[in-house]
Amino acid sequence: MIATRRATAARANLEFHVLQRLRAHGARVPKVLAFDGRLLFQEDLGQRRMSLVLKRVTRSQGEKLLDASLASLVETHESGESAGLGRFVATLGEGDDWLRNLIDRPRLLGEFLRIPVPELPVEETVALLRVKEPKFVKWDARPPNAVVLDDRSVGWIDWENCGRRNRLDDLAWFFGDQSVPDWPDVEGRLLDRYVPAFSDGKHPDAAREYLAAFGTLHMCVRLSQILNREKKRGLKDWSDTDSRDETAIRASSSARKMAVRASRWAQRSPQMTPLSAWLQDVADRIAVIDDTDASDST
Repeated sequence: MIATRRATAARANLEFHVLQRLRAHGARVPKVLAFDGRLLFQEDLGQRRMSLVLKRVTRSQGEKLLDASLASLVETHESGESAGLGRFVATLGEGDDWLRNLIDRPRLLGEFLRIPVPELPVEETVALLRVKEPKFVKWDARPPNAVVLDDRSVGWIDWENCGRRNRLDDLAWFFGDQSVPDWPDVEGRLLDRYVPAFSDGKHPDAAREYLAAFGTLHMCVRLSQILNREKKRGLKDWSDTDSRDETAIRASSSARKMAVRASRWAQRSPQMTPLSAWLQDVADRIAVIDDTDASDST
């Protein structure tokens, strides 16, 4: 079994009720064994975290595992809908101010890296990313929270952050994690297959436009977290050179991979296109000092 103690009693209570309802509607999630209001004891789904398994597979094997993860996430959304969780959980990222803060993250990242960021169409992007009919989402739908089960299906753990928003956000969280290999061809095939399942009836073009914009901004947040964590750990040096053009950022391959992927996603979004070249510049300025992917497995 696994025992968890969340940051607050409210988060523990949320996870307890969500796990019970999802499990009752057939979702591949841990069974609740006991709960005392703060400590939650739940079934251990095993040690094969998707983020770790992906490090040891071929591209063909990896595509099958990523496909199984997304198929399981779709089923979990459906279980949540059947369980009425959309009426039970809180709305996440609610309000235009939250969106403006998200859209401002590239600017903050640029200041952190000392690489000026191009202007973005803020109000146009806010209008694009507003969620009119929020649905149940996992929110932290990253491979470290997915477990490969004995039958090769995928279960999902860590539900204390779930809520309701756009289901496409879960797709952005998934592909926006540094543990997902950067295989553009595989990514393209999986997006073709799964964007309709996450779009909640949106027109495919509108769904892809939303996903590209939200995903780019989300990856800027993730890139900031990677770089900030590495800087605190002393894994890189920041050049003091006066010429920004000569500034090299010494970081892990995770950071460079994230910047390359975000640049590709930005190119797909009219609102984020100005960031594409900038993100590629960020990737080009990252001098990798550690070829071991430092994915967060917790």
